[in-house]
Amino acid sequence: MNALLGSMSLKEKIQVVLNQKGHFKCPNGSQKPAAKASPAGTKPKAAKDRYGVVVSNLRQRGAAKPKTVKTLTSTIRSLFQKDITDKELSTILQQLESEGVVTIEGAKVAYA
Repeated sequence: MNALLGSMSLKEKIQVVLNQKGHFKCPNGSQKPAAKASPAGTKPKAAKDRYGVVVSNLRQRGAAKPKTVKTLTSTIRSLFQKDITDKELSTILQQLESEGVVTIEGAKVAYA
């Protein structure tokens, strides 16, 4: 096949590429196999990493921080594209409160 590609003009080589459908496969076979994507159910980020992401996001928000527990939980869910369990979410909320980042009184959230 290499000999065939070597004798092709640039125009013919471009036509080979343009005629391909789907994922590109190099006609001379020198392309490395693509790495397979990890499945959606892979191990999530460590809770400590997620906590750090939440804290930095809240600091960036300035005065636009969530004022209720409901909006805070939905904000955290959206940070991780809803790929967070209820247990992880409650752990992060407890950690935020124990570290003094937030104070939760009923349904209201206050920030330090």
